Amino acid sequence: MPRSASSIRHIVRNLKLEYEGCSLEDIIRDRKIILLYIDDLEVDGAYGKFDIHFGNCVSISKQFIFINSKLDYYKRIYVLAHELGHAILHPDVNTIDQNYKPVIADCKIEMQAEIFASEFLLDDDSTLEYINLGVTNINQAKEQCVPVKYVDLKRKNLVYANFKIAF
Repeated sequence: MPRSASSIRHIVRNLKLEYEGCSLEDIIRDRKIILLYIDDLEVDGAYGKFDIHFGNCVSISKQFIFINSKLDYYKRIYVLAHELGHAILHPDVNTIDQNYKPVIADCKIEMQAEIFASEFLLDDDSTLEYINLGVTNINQAKEQCVPVKYVDLKRKNLVYANFKIAF
């Protein structure tokens, strides 16, 4: 389902209000998403929704987030945010198959998950403060331990949301 940056921003704001003070892992657990750390995962992270079959024709559908267990703390955080974005924005689209192999994902849904992660990890006030102090995207990313592309996305979203930014 295509989503605009502003609708993703709205979804994230509501999620952060609902789960104020909670970690990404807390949110994932509360939403009944199964979080698995895997040593030999070929990618940093992936999302999938799979049917689990039991005897007597009983099956349930469960959401999974897979994280490469070898990631450092900071990378794990932004990969968790990205994969949570898939779980919320694209609940029926798998980025991994049942053999833990990545599938080629649609660029649009990947960009939407990136926007979700940038909105989740970077709040408006601190980003506006960095902008108004003249801090570069690269330096903000270093200070906040996120990829530069997330700072780029966040700053673009603030402009699109009509925030007053001093340049």
